[in-house]
Amino acid sequence: MARLTPKGRRAQDTHLRWTAGTGQRWAARFGEAPMRALCESAGGLTGAPSPDQSPLWPGLEPYPDGWRAALPQPRTLPHYPVISARGGFPDGS
Repeated sequence: MARLTPKGRRAQDTHLRWTAGTGQRWAARFGEAPMRALCESAGGLTGAPSPDQSPLWPGLEPYPDGWRAALPQPRTLPHYPVISARGGFPDGS
């Protein structure tokens, strides 16, 4: 399992503060109604962050022969999934 260093945690905190204001900035620029429609639309795609309520959950199933299959299955979806353009072994590592 990976853990953030103190520097990484500070960077994450900075990012979370910045992204928390994104909705407010977009609402000021585009209006409340379009933002509400966007949030409702995105919510329909992602569902709730739990195995029985999100269509994204099956995508987290690890490749059976990969190292991730040895880790305990998460109980919630990751907040910021990593998408690598590098590819690699069939489990994505």
